[in-house]
Amino acid sequence: MIGALNGILFMNLVPVTAFVITILRGYQITSYEVVGCLLTISALVANNLYNRYRLK
Repeated sequence: MIGALNGILFMNLVPVTAFVITILRGYQITSYEVVGCLLTISALVANNLYNRYRLK
C-alpha cells in the first residue's frame, strides 16, 4: 500500500534512474546535473520524513 502521495513522490525517481543509467553508459556529467539529482533526492527524503513526522 504505497498511497497516492508516495506514488507521486516515487515517480520523481524515474528521471534520477534514467540519469544513473546514462552515467553507466559513459555519459560525462556536469556539476549542475549532480546538484539537480541531489536536490531531487533530498527533496523526496525530506518530504517523506515530514509526512512520517506529521502522522505521529
